[in-house]
Parts: sequence; structure tokens; C-alpha cells
Amino acid sequence: MKRFVLGAPVVLLALATGCDANLRTPDTGVPPADTGVPEDIVAPDASEPADTGAADGTSPDTGTVDTGTADTGTADTGGTDASVDVPTDTRTPPTDGGCTISPPAPMQPVSAALLPERRVTCGCRARTPSVTPGSDATRFLLRGRIVTPAVVHAAGEVLVVGNLINCVGPTGMCASRPEASNATIIETGGLIYPGLIDGHNHVAYNWLPEWVAGRLFMNRYQWQRATAYDTYITPYRVNVGMHECAMAKYGEARAIFAGTTTIQGGPNRTCTRVLARNPEFGADFGGVDRHATNILGISTVDTMAAANLRRQMDDGSLTTYIIHLGEGIDDMSRAEFTDLLTKNLLTQATVMVHGTAFLDSQHMQAGAARSRIVWSPRSNVALYGDTTDVRSALMRGVLVSLAPDWTPSGAPDILQELRFARNVGRNRWPGLLTDRKLVEMVTSDAARVLDRHTLIGSLEAGRYADLMVIPDTGCDPYSSLVDAVAADVELVMVGGRPMYGTSSIMRALPAAALTGCEDTTVCSSTRVACVARPGASDMMNQTLEQITTELRSFYPMVLPLVPRCP
Repeated sequence: MKRFVLGAPVVLLALATGCDANLRTPDTGVPPADTGVPEDIVAPDASEPADTGAADGTSPDTGTVDTGTADTGTADTGGTDASVDVPTDTRTPPTDGGCTISPPAPMQPVSAALLPERRVTCGCRARTPSVTPGSDATRFLLRGRIVTPAVVHAAGEVLVVGNLINCVGPTGMCASRPEASNATIIETGGLIYPGLIDGHNHVAYNWLPEWVAGRLFMNRYQWQRATAYDTYITPYRVNVGMHECAMAKYGEARAIFAGTTTIQGGPNRTCTRVLARNPEFGADFGGVDRHATNILGISTVDTMAAANLRRQMDDGSLTTYIIHLGEGIDDMSRAEFTDLLTKNLLTQATVMVHGTAFLDSQHMQAGAARSRIVWSPRSNVALYGDTTDVRSALMRGVLVSLAPDWTPSGAPDILQELRFARNVGRNRWPGLLTDRKLVEMVTSDAARVLDRHTLIGSLEAGRYADLMVIPDTGCDPYSSLVDAVAADVELVMVGGRPMYGTSSIMRALPAAALTGCEDTTVCSSTRVACVARPGASDMMNQTLEQITTELRSFYPMVLPLVPRCP
């Protein structure tokens, strides 16, 4: 499906007039077919294999059933030249309702530069959401186009009861249940997705603006020792002891503003239990904790520690060992994989963060062990000028998720990371990373990478009621999320609790559903964020305004929660 970008005046009209998404296509209960033509660029060369739109079949899916066919492995490698020129699309744009729609933007060469924030439409004006309050503040019936993501319901609904999803299906299926009685009905007019999952970040750093090093590095130890980095990171280092709670909560608020409901890499502090879920800690997952992290690297693991880790992996008490590994592009970084093997720690529990240096032979070993990788392309390209060979990893059976890493070198949020990853894929591995695959990398695949797939990562009955809503302008449901901008996120729920959204939705909800909420401004529009827990202890009662003021007391240049506007 072709997609087009609205100019600013048209956007205002589109958001105001509305479009009935429920009348577009009948609900078949299966994902729509992908045409095979990458969005926003001219048609691929005839020699390039067509994209079937099927989900990548390189790893077993223990969550929802995917009806797509297995990847045949015929994707073009695309070469290694990241600076190739792409022809500009000169087609005449169509019009819709008298409004001129801009032509698609061409693919961009791979560089560390973030892609522009652009609102995209396919000729359908987004509907204005409406809310019918119910008497039970713990029950919500949301309607819209639903992406589970394995199944798309063109006209569907999600019933939330307490902190869980009770029902997902075509319109009418959930409303007829007795549990829907007295629920607040939210006609989103938009697209409803699972809450996004950030599989790796350094959350407490995410108030810092980007660090521009002015050079590239061979491995992470080089830039960590650089004088310029030491100067840049000093405000964090000297203040984290007193202000870690505010730092981490601000980082989690940034994630939620972009639709992320689970984020790895935060401190294990009670003060952060009010925002996004932290998958490495049991407190947010019913007390179940079979995770361990190592951000310092494999060199810090001695023989005794390695033996203990392996014993836990073998007996099932450790199912997810998240470790920074192979972050760089030199032999030193690559040798970390050998060190992992030597210490007998390459197993199905191993989650390798970055793996930028890995060769195909190492991906083959990782795939045979059923280990996993978290990919952060923007941070990789900014620091090393290159990124993980995702094509090799996927073809060798390694499960891969996508994550921004942190604001110093990664994208400010997961939505921008999605667009960056798409652009890298189009340049280097044409046909491999479909928009559907990218969506899976931040939902269902990310949940499996973190071994939390029975509770998060998909919209299914019995899962946590973590979800996000964006406007629906008629585009492919997977492409719509990859193109989404943080400024347009309309609603975010974590565990059935409305955490963030537009003022028109949030202020229409029952008062009992909104605790610790405050108005905030995002790209000149009013949003409502529910950050505080009134009456709670251990700084859980801080408002977003108080958190921001605390950070600015020692660092006036705090990065805005949504720093880039369309």
C-alpha cells in the first residue's frame, strides 16, 4: 500500500475531520498481504526478491500463532556500501478531499543522522476519538484497528479488566461479554498495538542529550576512556547517587511517551515501580525472576561465576542472561564471543546485547545454541560506523529484537529507532526487514528475547493490559507503527492503568481511573501523564514536573521527553 506525507496544514484538517476505519476492509482475522514494494521509495529492481510480508521463520514462536510463511532466506545482502544514492520518486502525488498529498520521501543513505519526524497518510483522515465513561474505573473496552501483532482485526476491540486483557476480537465479540458491563468505552478511531518493548537501554542516562564524539571508534572501551566522553558524562556521574530515582523515572517517562511499556536496563529501585515494566526484575512480573544482567562484559566473569551461571541455566533458574558482548568492529570485540564459549555460557538463556563484531560463523554457533541478540543500529552506527549483521543472525536462527540503547548515542525513543532500523535494512539487506518484522522486533519477538512472552508482547486474553494507540490514516498496520512519531501517540496503558495520552481521551475517563495525573505539553499539544502515586513513599509520589525540576537543578539542558516534532 502506498503511503504519503501530509504537510502541516493538511495534518490539522485530517485530525479534525475523522475517517471511519471500520469500513475499510472486512475482518478476516489474518494479517493483510504485503505487496512487496518497500514503502516511501521507488519500486525495487526486478532482480531483487519480492517481499512476501511473511514473518521471519528463523525462530520458534511460543506466543501467538503466526499465519505467515517461513522466510526462504533469499534476501539480497545489499552489499556493504551504505552511501549509495537512491533515485528520487518523481511520481505525481494524488489528492484527497482537495488536499495535496506530498510524494513519498526517498530512502536515505545510512549515517548517524536521525530521520525526520514525518506524519504519513494513505488518503484516510484520522478519526477523532470518543469516550463513554463507565461506572467501573478498572474496565475499558477499546475499539479500533487492532494489531496483535500476529493478527490484524480491521474493526476490532480489546476488553481490559483490571490489569489483564480479557478479550480481543472483532467488534461485538468482547462487548457481549458480561465482563464488559460498566466498562468505559474508548472509540479510538486509531490503531491499537501491544505496548512496545525496549529490550535494552540505560534508562537512568536518558535525560542527557546526544553525545557528538566527532569520530568513530573500534570498540566500546575506546570511547569509554575518551576525555570528551568523560567530560560529557560528568553530570551523570557526580549526581547519580542523589538523583538516580529522578533520572530513571524521567527515562521511563520518555519511553512511555513513545508507547513503550516495558524497558530493560533500569535500576532495581522501588521508586521506579510506578511507570514502565522492568523485565529483568520479578516485581513487575508476579514475583517471577529468572533473569540476570551483565553490562560490564564477559571479562568480568571468573571461572567460579561462570560455573554458577551455567548451573543456573541448566536447571532453569536462569532463563535470561543479558550481557553486553561484541560491541565494536575489531578483533578485540569479536574475541568476546570466544571468551563466552570458553566459559561455557552460550546457551538458549544467553541474550547478547549488540554483537556488532560477530561473524557469520559466530551467528551460526549462536543460532545452534538458540541464543538471542538485542540490536541497537543507531547507537552502533553513531559510535562505530557499522552495525550488527542482522541478516546473518536471522538466517542462522538467532532471535533478534530492536532497542534504542540510550540517548547519548541511540535514538531518543523506540519509534525513531524503528525508522532508523528500517532505513538500515533497506540499504543493506533489501527485502529482509519488512515493516511487519520490525514491529515484531519491538513486540512479540522482543518479549521472547526477554523470556516474558507469556505476559507481554501481544494483545491476547490473559496477557498484561499493556497497549498503545496511534492515529489510523489508512496505511498498512505494520507500516503505520514504523512511521509513527512520538508526538502523535494518543494513549498508553500499563497493566490496565491509563498512563499517558491526549487530553481529550484522558480527561474523559472516569476520575477514579486517573491518579497522579498532570498536564504536560508535547509538540505544542496538551497531553496528560500519570507519573505520581499520591501518598506513596520512596519518592513514588513525585510528579513529572517535580522530576524534571530536580534534574534541571543540576543540569539545565535536560533533553525534552519528545525532543523532535513533525
